[in-house]
Amino acid sequence: MWCLSSYRHYCPSAAPQLSVHIYSLASNAIDNEYLSTMTRTSNLESWINVAKLGVAAGELAPFPYIKGLCGCAILVLEAIEKAGKNNEDLLDLADSIGKTIEMVQNTVAEHGESSALRFRDVCAELEVYLMDLMSELNSTRRNSRGIKRFLKAKSISDAINGYQERVREIKGDFLIHTVIDSRFAISDVKDGLRTNTDVLASAIEISQRNIMSNIDKHANSIYEEIRTWGVSQSRKADKLSADVQTLKERGLYKGFIRDILPGDIYLKELLLPSDRLYPPDTMFSDYNADVDGSNASKIVRVYRRPRGHGNINERDIMKQFHMIIDRLINLKHQNVAQIFGVCRSPDFPAIILHGTTRDSIRNYGESLTAVQSLHFHIQLFNDLESTSDYLGRLYHESPQGWTNGVFGGDLSNVYINERGRIVFAGLSSRYYLCHYVVDITQTGTNSVVIPHMRIYRHWMAPETPLSDSIRDCNSLMRRSTSLEKNHLIQIYDSLYRLIGPNWEHTLTYNPVEFQCPYGPGSVSTWTELLTSPVDSLVIGKILVQLTEQAIAWEVYDNRHSTPFPMCNGSFTIHYLSVLQENSLVISPRNISTPEHCTQSRWMVRSLFVQAPRLSLSSSQSVRDIDRRVHNMKYFGVCQDVSFSLHIMPCRSDPFQLLDTFMADSGYAFALSLTICEPRLDSQSNKISWPVIHWFCDLNLSNEISVEEAETLFGIKVSLCAYARQYRVPKKTFSTSVEINTMCGFDPELEGADICAYFDLPRMEIFENPVEAFPDREFTKIALLMPVNDRRDIMDATTPVSITNIRAEKEPPASRTQNRIIVVLIALNVLFISLVMHLSTKV
Repeated sequence: MWCLSSYRHYCPSAAPQLSVHIYSLASNAIDNEYLSTMTRTSNLESWINVAKLGVAAGELAPFPYIKGLCGCAILVLEAIEKAGKNNEDLLDLADSIGKTIEMVQNTVAEHGESSALRFRDVCAELEVYLMDLMSELNSTRRNSRGIKRFLKAKSISDAINGYQERVREIKGDFLIHTVIDSRFAISDVKDGLRTNTDVLASAIEISQRNIMSNIDKHANSIYEEIRTWGVSQSRKADKLSADVQTLKERGLYKGFIRDILPGDIYLKELLLPSDRLYPPDTMFSDYNADVDGSNASKIVRVYRRPRGHGNINERDIMKQFHMIIDRLINLKHQNVAQIFGVCRSPDFPAIILHGTTRDSIRNYGESLTAVQSLHFHIQLFNDLESTSDYLGRLYHESPQGWTNGVFGGDLSNVYINERGRIVFAGLSSRYYLCHYVVDITQTGTNSVVIPHMRIYRHWMAPETPLSDSIRDCNSLMRRSTSLEKNHLIQIYDSLYRLIGPNWEHTLTYNPVEFQCPYGPGSVSTWTELLTSPVDSLVIGKILVQLTEQAIAWEVYDNRHSTPFPMCNGSFTIHYLSVLQENSLVISPRNISTPEHCTQSRWMVRSLFVQAPRLSLSSSQSVRDIDRRVHNMKYFGVCQDVSFSLHIMPCRSDPFQLLDTFMADSGYAFALSLTICEPRLDSQSNKISWPVIHWFCDLNLSNEISVEEAETLFGIKVSLCAYARQYRVPKKTFSTSVEINTMCGFDPELEGADICAYFDLPRMEIFENPVEAFPDREFTKIALLMPVNDRRDIMDATTPVSITNIRAEKEPPASRTQNRIIVVLIALNVLFISLVMHLSTKV
């Protein structure tokens, strides 16, 4: 009882099902017990137990009213049990009461809560009747025989049977109603299903019509999408097939080298050396060729006798050939060339390498945009680090195997393949690659190889180490969608360091018409990078603010470790030995200072920022004036200009004995000179040539011309200008606007917003481009003529003929005196030479 009540308390929703289940269990228990026990007495005990279960379950829905009925039935049945066992009449009465209760229980158990309501009234009446019956039994106070007589009365038996009959009728009516209701419910369900089926069929038909209409309406676009998808899948399948084939080949050549016959190789194109450089002792030529057994062209390296080495025989070539094969086979690295096959014929020794393209770093970089170039150089730096580390370990294990010169210095042994990755096709202890030096011979304190890589153009490197700069740039490019404006300068500095080194270009001019070099900030275009003469146009200048140090000059003498500043605009050497080579460099004082590096970076930043103003668009006036600008390959900005004065003794000249003659004579002869500093014309941005005065004495009283100095002292003099420029390929330069946009700047403003944001100098574009070299036919020496009065310095921008060896201010008497001195010296030297010659014979 406690368990049932507790369960009902905690699970009220389960009470109806639980009560029905209890009555079902009770009914099953009664049936089983009734069948197993054949005596009437056992039936009476069973009815009492059923009534007790009814009392216990009466607390639960759906029929709590049966509790009172079952309680009364228990009392009556127990009275019958006491009154007379084995009395058939009393047992029949007990059966009637028990079957009545059983009928109610079974019906409710089978049909649930809806049937319980129909028995409420009859159960209540039966309960009242049994209560009255018990009241009469209690008031009778008779013995058991009297009770038996009372219970056997006809009226009591008829009343109980009447209740039993009423219960039976109610059950029958309920079952009939249940069947009818079920049929009606089934009919309603069928009607609902039929209606829903019709509605569903109609909806499906309408949907089908709509779908077909949409398909007909968009048939063309659907067909196009299917065709496009098919083409895309076909391309993907082709690419996948090619990749699979490539992987298969790589899997083969890693462990298998094919033997190729000469007749299976079809040479197509001679591949020029990387950067057009071949060392004179190169023993091979590279070709692009088709090879039987491969569906892609290969690089074929054919070995031959080096030019100018007739003493090398065929045996030496084959020995070297097999040694190279052994070395390459043992190198397993992604950036080391892998061998597809080998042709070992003595008539055609060749190594067939995987790959179809071989290009130099510089040539490959010129075809890339600014963003592509950054990614390429970042990958290049990582590949160089990885390869140098790998080769360094091998060198440390066997350094004696790397000493053969055939692998050293040949740039064709290092190239860029068709995938834009660097490939090493030979071994060397040091590689010079563009602006990198990869030195694999460096060792640490523990004799562990530390690959060394540095930029050998040290004057262009900012303070940040190259590796840190590249890693920072790589981090920025990986999040290109979230770049900020402040990141632009960092990316430009990476471009400054990575996209080719600065190039020194020696400017030499026609001696008749002097052309002064353009100064720092001059922006120019070029057709070629290395060849001379070149087609070059000066198209503008960056308005840099030069400091006092930048316009002051100093002289560096190769005999001294420190430069000499020019005081009051000039520098004098009172005695210059003519028996040794002398090199004097006239350069700005700030050229070796951090100030110069900072100034150079600012000019390069300004150049990149304002690239849209110098783009290839025909709408810009600077491009309309001269069509040649469109054919230029490089853009550049001048960073500084220096001058070099080279004085070389002529060893075969008999006048080299002049020093001895001077020492023996009473007249003191000595070569002296004074250098007057160049001048910068701010309007044209040109730098004048330095004016040089030559003297043949220590007191600087006898000035002579450069030709007289060469004749008198047996020397050769040359003067040239070095304009150091940063140049960038046209495609990389013109696409730098992509980086500006990535960092959040407006490309329509052509860099004006960037210059204002970073306070960069603006660029002045010339209305008409100017020829950088008006006379294309250059000569070797360009010299300015001296004047007598050093304090009166001539304008260096004025052309002076080399035949004019005297300024107008020079007195005729001085000219005559100098000529007499030269003639006397020449005669004395000739006489001394003749005497020495005769004494030698004697």
